[in-house]
Amino acid sequence: MPVEPGAQVAIDALAAMGGLEAINPGWARYDTLTYKPAVRAGGKIFLSGFGALDPVSQQALHAGDLLAQADYIYASIETVLTAAGASGSAVTGLIEYVTPDAVADYPRTAALRAKHFPNAAVTSVVCSALLRPEFLLETIPSVVPA
Repeated sequence: MPVEPGAQVAIDALAAMGGLEAINPGWARYDTLTYKPAVRAGGKIFLSGFGALDPVSQQALHAGDLLAQADYIYASIETVLTAAGASGSAVTGLIEYVTPDAVADYPRTAALRAKHFPNAAVTSVVCSALLRPEFLLETIPSVVPA
């Protein structure tokens, strides 16, 4: 729906019927957090954002290496999808937040993305910083059919 003239905010909403099922491939770090890597609801899988963060040590990985971070992130997303009974080919969209330090190398992530998510449309956003200063990339997969 188009935004009304003079509006200051536009909100898109997505609702799902049925119970919620948290999806966690066994990463203990989520036992202490207020969110899960994914949730199944109404025949769809909703995924959190992923950075190059080791789920055991909670340390940022591959500082300064965008390709290594991207490969780690994409493999982590596929690990969660496997736990949900899905695969990377079910992902139809990705939103990727890229820091200015990573912009020059960002086109090199396309081949990795295509390998993990062959059907995904991609929206890329340059942002000034991410949650950890070592992060060059954060990826949020779109809702995936369960």
